[in-house]
Amino acid sequence: ALRSGKTDEGIAFLQKVVAQQPASAEALLHLGIGELQAGERERGLATLKAAVKADPSSKQAAYQIVLADLDAKRYDEALAQIKQLQAADAKDALAVNLE
Repeated sequence: ALRSGKTDEGIAFLQKVVAQQPASAEALLHLGIGELQAGERERGLATLKAAVKADPSSKQAAYQIVLADLDAKRYDEALAQIKQLQAADAKDALAVNLE
């Protein structure tokens, strides 16, 4: 639903999934992205951070946090997240090039 532009429907569905599976990093990731798409920046960031907490290896969630921080002009926070990505994998080309 998120990809088809039905953001509200997608968020509602993902909220149900997260309620049933609160530790699902994948569900949290997609919910966070949907919340960002809906203009709920703070909620989306919190959800994405929960996705990273549920799965610290979730680079996709970490990248989404960087993009959201950059969009909000929170450059220090974005840079800190980039540094964490680089520390986790020095060979990750995307993390190296984000800086």
